Amino acid sequence: MALTLLGLSGALTHDPSAALYIDGKLVAAAEEERFVREILTGNRRFHRYRKRIEWCLLQLGFDLKKTDIVPVEHHLAHAASAYHCAGFKEKTAILGIDGKGEYATTFFGYGEGGRIHKIKEFYDPDSLGGLYGALTEYLGFEMLDGEYKVMGMAPYGDAARYDFSRLAKFEDGELTVNTAYANVIGFPPV
Repeated sequence: MALTLLGLSGALTHDPSAALYIDGKLVAAAEEERFVREILTGNRRFHRYRKRIEWCLLQLGFDLKKTDIVPVEHHLAHAASAYHCAGFKEKTAILGIDGKGEYATTFFGYGEGGRIHKIKEFYDPDSLGGLYGALTEYLGFEMLDGEYKVMGMAPYGDAARYDFSRLAKFEDGELTVNTAYANVIGFPPV
């Protein structure tokens, strides 16, 4: 009998995605954000919505007695989708920068021998992804909507004209975002 794995994320709340593996081979994968161009927050509501997830699986014909439901950390899911599909055989550096996962905002790790190892994470409000979203918002786009537009325009800018050194610093292995200058969580600073 073939081992079938269906990975679901946010199926009933936000940012839905799915990946289907049969006998260790990726058969299909899709993320809603790729279709609607909206990026939403991580899967920290897993335990609150477990019953709804189980109901959804039952509707798809899964036997819950033979089904393990395992939550996966946001950044590890990103890292796994890149590392495991890339086919690297040697030790591979992994960096994940996002606005926010469950709580972590940035992930440093490495992949080796088919496993992902976490080295360090940074947490709110120290988020390079959040800082990028704040800059996007400052430029007149809605946070979590215009980042791809700003990314597309970035090559046309002149980096020598702007000094962003007051916005964030990296010292002694720690990242710190200056929240007095940048609203990294999407609400007005207090």
